Amino acid sequence: MTFGRRVAHAGVFAQVRPPSLIYERHSLGTGVTAFLRTFAQGRPIGGWRTEQTRSYFAVELPHRWWLYALDTQFDAYLDAPQLLYFAAAAEELQPGDAVILCCAKPAWVAAGQGSPEAYDTIEFFDRTIVRPRGASIRLMLSGDSHHYARYTEDVGFPS
Repeated sequence: MTFGRRVAHAGVFAQVRPPSLIYERHSLGTGVTAFLRTFAQGRPIGGWRTEQTRSYFAVELPHRWWLYALDTQFDAYLDAPQLLYFAAAAEELQPGDAVILCCAKPAWVAAGQGSPEAYDTIEFFDRTIVRPRGASIRLMLSGDSHHYARYTEDVGFPS
């Protein structure tokens, strides 16, 4: 299946505003260049014209919540343009605001399994971008670690 067809089958897009899309390094199998070419050029997709210009973004949500999606590809530190982008976005944060932080992989899992340095990028981001504004990261979401569970009702029949 081609990249375009995989995107077309990817799911339902937001009904309120153009979608902001999160680059997850292995999902599409084509790399960040294809992601940027498809989603960061202001082209139409899913009935919307994309607005984002990078593989990371910040979106204000209702009730003083924010969605920050980092590009933490290859476990590297955040590059200077990304840090500058989020420093500017954080100017809008108010004390008490809540941030949902999206990352490519769950660094907290590796940190909890004896590799505390895996959490360094997230801790640095929180310490230098989020906390100085009086906001806090209340939820972290990631890809890369997959779990599937299916539950069914056991109706049982009386004997």
